[in-house]
Amino acid sequence: MTCNILSRAVAIAAVVALLGFCAPVVADVDLLFDPASQTISLDIGDLIEINLVAHSSDGTEQPIVAIDAILNWDPGFLELLGADASGAGPSWSVAGFLNDPDDINQGIDQPPLDVPANDGNAIYTVLVEPGMTVSVGPNDLVVTTIQFRALQTTQATVVSYLPAVGIYGETRVFGAGIQNNITGDISATAFVEVVQFCSVVCPTDINGNFETTAFDLAVLLGCWGGVMPGTCVCLDADHNGDIGAFDLAVLLGAWGPCSGVPGACCNADGMGGCQILLEGDCDAVGGVFLGPATQCEDCLHEACSPDAGDCSTANGTAGCDDVACCDLVCDLDPFCCDVEWDELCAGPNTRVLGASCTELCTEPGQPCDAFPPGTIDIAVSRIGQPADNSYEAYGVVGDIAAFSAATTACNIGNTVAEWLWTGNEEGTSSRHPLIAQNLYRLSADGRRFEMIGMSWLKHAFCALNEGTCGSCQVTGCATLGIGCADTYTATRNGSTNLGPRRDVNPLGFSSQPDDPGTHSHPLAGPSGAPTIAARLQVHTTDLGIPGAEYFVEAHYVTHDEPVERRHNNASWLKVSMPPGPEFTGDILNIDTIRMEEVALKAWQESDPGVVIESVDDEQGGRFHLSYRVTDNGDGTWHYEYALHNMNSHLAANNFVIPAPDSVLLTNIEFHDVDYHSGDGDLDSGGNFDGTDWTATRGSAGIVWAMEVVGDYNNSNALRWGTTYNFRFDANTPPQAAEAEITHYRSTEGPASITVQTLAPAP
Repeated sequence: MTCNILSRAVAIAAVVALLGFCAPVVADVDLLFDPASQTISLDIGDLIEINLVAHSSDGTEQPIVAIDAILNWDPGFLELLGADASGAGPSWSVAGFLNDPDDINQGIDQPPLDVPANDGNAIYTVLVEPGMTVSVGPNDLVVTTIQFRALQTTQATVVSYLPAVGIYGETRVFGAGIQNNITGDISATAFVEVVQFCSVVCPTDINGNFETTAFDLAVLLGCWGGVMPGTCVCLDADHNGDIGAFDLAVLLGAWGPCSGVPGACCNADGMGGCQILLEGDCDAVGGVFLGPATQCEDCLHEACSPDAGDCSTANGTAGCDDVACCDLVCDLDPFCCDVEWDELCAGPNTRVLGASCTELCTEPGQPCDAFPPGTIDIAVSRIGQPADNSYEAYGVVGDIAAFSAATTACNIGNTVAEWLWTGNEEGTSSRHPLIAQNLYRLSADGRRFEMIGMSWLKHAFCALNEGTCGSCQVTGCATLGIGCADTYTATRNGSTNLGPRRDVNPLGFSSQPDDPGTHSHPLAGPSGAPTIAARLQVHTTDLGIPGAEYFVEAHYVTHDEPVERRHNNASWLKVSMPPGPEFTGDILNIDTIRMEEVALKAWQESDPGVVIESVDDEQGGRFHLSYRVTDNGDGTWHYEYALHNMNSHLAANNFVIPAPDSVLLTNIEFHDVDYHSGDGDLDSGGNFDGTDWTATRGSAGIVWAMEVVGDYNNSNALRWGTTYNFRFDANTPPQAAEAEITHYRSTEGPASITVQTLAPAP
């Protein structure tokens, strides 16, 4: 008998049916994680293991024949490496990340590799031997061991089970029988804390540049008076649980380069020999020093040798003579070292399979850079620092409070960035960054994440070229050097020389052909009360809500940064906000900054069930759609969507969620954020119109559409740097679907784009 197994779901059903069991259900089987909580030091190994376990809910023995488990994690903090079922209680006939009809495991290498793509979701399946069952009792049954790699430090990232994804994907436990679904509680989570590895050789070096500098001092001062998880732990020199004068003295005593940091020293011939040596000792034995604190497993590929063929041409050998770059290219494309250094290996290409040494490295023979040569990349590294001018509250006018936050930008690329101001040079008025600030609120029940405030734009000038980002290559005032930082205090970010958002195309496609930048000068003056005009404004009624949490987002817009590097220009931070209507008290940072992330990630961090999808328009502008579907417990489901326009100049004026006519929709709502201070159409002198989008049912589903009030150009489009919310309840559960975003400026590109989401099933 030959069976064509078309999918994971069909395979389970077929095997269970063949077993033919019809045993009655006595108790459910819960799915848990073990350990439920663990702390990992980022630099001590890279493996995090979590056991997926099954447990009888009432302690009685339950026979099972199959398990599907949909795993969810944050790919920003954890990378899924695979699963190891060798330590499982039973010997499964089938175990792994299999093909599935919903493509949850799309891109996953099939067994025996079992290495999924790092997208945050995967479904793991086990089946018993034909004719057999596995007993689950009061003791935890290990189903498999899930393996992750830590990518960065975090106080808490969560691995959890998802009840369902798509049409067929479902977390479930099959008892002895085709209809015998005995899935119990699947709400368990595994918390993982990844803390900074505290260097033994250079314990005061927090940012890993092997020297103690102002950056490390700033971190210590931010930890003053207590020890929080992460980097603060490393600075507690006397281990008394408090960062104080003794720890400051230790840091100041270690000021400057760390001495004697050994690393991996590989044989120059690339044959795999390796010792942990100081750089000078490595040179003396003719080895290749891979850098301080590197480990021997990082040694070069044996085909990467100074005696091999030329790096920049198809040389007919395996590998090439540019040792460091050769190793990186071969990691991306093993063919280059295993078979032949061909035209794809020699490039030029981008940082993908076949990437070349000349594209990946700034100079031949030097360690490879993170970007192709000539790349500018600006990231927000601090919000609400320095401590003496972190936040500035300006008071309340009517029901509007206003404040500003300090921000620091880092040039993490490999080319200086322009930071010019009007009058530096002829025609350079637009060649400097712009700083936008936003305020978000997470509801007490965690169901709603809304943008509740925005600022005008601070126009940057005269880069300070600070060393708080690491190794700074200092330049003049008109540019931000490689590895350098530029800080704007809260007072400067809330100063009166702020410009409206309406003038700015965030992708740098200027409407003025003679202007190479993204906006024009002189700046338009704001309208309204001077106390709050142009600053980050929020309604006092949106503050002081019991149980709510607040987040500040800083977003830089640059004119000389490649479009593909502009999607990491926002960072966010959790803050405490004074309650309205008085708006008195301090604004304080809570937790640490999340660099290169939009504020929507705060919602996902709070609730791992939140999904964030990204989609780019024809010009390269990006939208993020964040969504969560929850069971109301009364036969209805709540559908919540937050649509963020990060930097799409095409913007949006329609949002469509598929919903068949048979589905009953209730509690349909829309939420936006107010423009202010005259940030609207120039002819009217007012703000962009704030009329809510209207919701209607049509053949395509539920459609929220921008109302054209007066001038189309002044209507309430979803413009760059803003987030609008859409929500409703439905009487059917979710299924995989595509949402449609219609462009506001549709004459400049395609009329619409689509993005993956969940929508009501028929």
